[in-house]
Amino acid sequence: MADYAAAYKEGVVAAEVGEAARGEINAVFKELDEQLRAATEGKLGIARKRVKSDDFFEVPALEAFRYAMGYRKPTHMAVVAEVQPEGGDPTIIELAEWSEHEFGYPCTLTVAGQQTACADREALERTLENVLRDARTGDKLRRSLSQ
Repeated sequence: MADYAAAYKEGVVAAEVGEAARGEINAVFKELDEQLRAATEGKLGIARKRVKSDDFFEVPALEAFRYAMGYRKPTHMAVVAEVQPEGGDPTIIELAEWSEHEFGYPCTLTVAGQQTACADREALERTLENVLRDARTGDKLRRSLSQ
């Protein structure tokens, strides 16, 4: 006979574990944002945001037709840098595509086609450090901050 009471209890525990994992991921991003803002005198922050996919419409005429028909560019979640250069307009720079399991982990960052899955806090922190260490990231951020 099925044990529905035990299944219910397991579901509640799984939901609690997922909630804790999502909170942990949020805490990692909060710490990352705070450290970068402190290091750049508030000129650079990090967030996860939904962004429009730039490569969806490749032909301007086709884009206009699709827009008229009600189609919109698809979006995806991304890790973005929010850059506020001195005397300039704020800029959003996509650093990595982001996906997250419904219950937090695993979460995945994709940079230049290379996908990295993070199963826990330590892996996520290490992956974010690697994204920031990458020369392409450094170049994007340096150029944006100097504009």
